[in-house]
Parts: sequence; structure tokens; C-alpha cells
Amino acid sequence: MSRRDARIAALWAQLQKLAEHARRTNKVNRTLIRIRMDHNRRALTALQVASPKASCKPACDRRDYRALCFDRNTLFLVG
Repeated sequence: MSRRDARIAALWAQLQKLAEHARRTNKVNRTLIRIRMDHNRRALTALQVASPKASCKPACDRRDYRALCFDRNTLFLVG
């Protein structure tokens, strides 16, 4: 095996290790995202059950990701 072939083989092995590491990291991230989404879904459900007449609309300023939320008697800013 030439020096060039040995270098390519070493780089290939390193790439495979990095790809495996990325696969494991992505699997962990997927799990964390699913857990967070489930938590958010449950929290939203709890809020909707607690205040079924409330509604939320995006704030007018598109640079501001907060929401204007209101029920029959109250207007408040969440965010």
C-alpha cells in the first residue's frame, strides 16, 4: 500500500468515526426534541383546558415573537 493509499484509508476511517458520532448525537437530539415537544403539547393542553375562551394572536411587530393573549376581560403580552 502506498503512502497515499494509507493516508486515504486513515481519512476514510476518521470520516466513518465522525459519521457514527454524528448519528448518535442526532439520535440523542431527536429524543430531546420529542421530549420537549411532548412537554409543550401537554402544557398547551393544560392551558387550553384551564382557559378555553382564551386565544393568542401574533404580536404586530414581526421582529417580536411574543404573543398578544386575551380572554373576555384581560389583554396581556406573553413572551
